[in-house]
Amino acid sequence: MTSTDTVTLTASNGEPIAVARFAPDGQPRGAALISPAMATKASYYTAVATWLADRDIVAYTFDYQGYGASARTPLKDVGADILTWAADAATVVDHV
Repeated sequence: MTSTDTVTLTASNGEPIAVARFAPDGQPRGAALISPAMATKASYYTAVATWLADRDIVAYTFDYQGYGASARTPLKDVGADILTWAADAATVVDHV
């Protein structure tokens, strides 16, 4: 059985980054960060994250700022670019 919890990190520009953690019941033997493809919500990776957690690997997924669970405004109003999203990934790595 897998447990899932979420946390919202704050990017360097103050925007939210939603992160989900899929944890195994027992002692984890490793960790994996699933970095989403652009224009793909983190929820797309739920099945693989659960599969990893069922094999005792803690898995993390996240939505880049302005998209999916991290969105505060419509995507057309988001000022982020590929460099901003790369910094989002670095923020998540620092958290993990």
